[in-house]
Amino acid sequence: MQIIKVLSGPIIGAIIGLFTNYIAVVMLFRPRNAIKIGKYTLPFTPGMVPKRKTDLAKAVGRTVGNSLFGENEVKSIFASEEMKNTFVDGVMNLINEKVSEDTTAKSMLSEILGEESYLEKRDNLAHILADRIVQGLLNMDVGKIITDRGVEVVKKKLSNPMLSFLVNEKTIKSIADPIGEQINEYIRSEGIDKIESFLSSEVSELENRQINSLFNNKEAVMLKIQSKLGDLYTSFVNSNVESFVKRFRISEIVEEKISNMSNESIEKLTLSVMENELGMIVKLGGVIGFLIGFFNTLI
Repeated sequence: MQIIKVLSGPIIGAIIGLFTNYIAVVMLFRPRNAIKIGKYTLPFTPGMVPKRKTDLAKAVGRTVGNSLFGENEVKSIFASEEMKNTFVDGVMNLINEKVSEDTTAKSMLSEILGEESYLEKRDNLAHILADRIVQGLLNMDVGKIITDRGVEVVKKKLSNPMLSFLVNEKTIKSIADPIGEQINEYIRSEGIDKIESFLSSEVSELENRQINSLFNNKEAVMLKIQSKLGDLYTSFVNSNVESFVKRFRISEIVEEKISNMSNESIEKLTLSVMENELGMIVKLGGVIGFLIGFFNTLI
């Protein structure tokens, strides 16, 4: 009997603690709609999350947009070595397809431009070559190659179940496609001038040399080309990153997505991510209630 008396306080305290915290957790989401008696709305209705859904949508959208896809984050994605190498490797593959070590630069250019065209346009060779390279890049659809890789990087950043639900692959793709078009447009409008400035200083030296002789120090030549291509890509990213951020509009997308969700969907989404944590809060209430009941028994 004495044991029952000693244990009853802690047990009752634990039950009260569990029940109280359970009610508190439930009241985060329930009731889902306001309960009115006449013209009066009952206190604590609707639950905190449904009541503050608009504010929640703005806060989550702002946090996701600023933390994951602010200007620095978007720049870090596109300026990363991985993304730069995607561009550089694509161009180098294009160059390797055109270069044969046992021909002269002149014969190679004649083949590309036509003998008559070569003789007529040799004085404007750097511009013509730059134009051909740009056309090659556009035919490769470098913008798509880069943005496809960017989509993979973004998907990794959205590995959290809640974020991946709010910003799914289809949404990311709809954002990335215009950026790919923007990259191609940059190559189309700026590429010729950028590449021509690099080629113009090299053309006269290269024209009558064996391609093979140019590669006596092949690694150095390739590194120089890769470096120039890397500079071109970095220049593009730096001048367009602000535009990229505006294209992403992640904060607006997340805010709109949450605002359009039903209260039931928000509850399910939150519980799918935080069910264990909310369960621990309920259990913590039981532990605290047990301890309070135990100390009351001692007193």
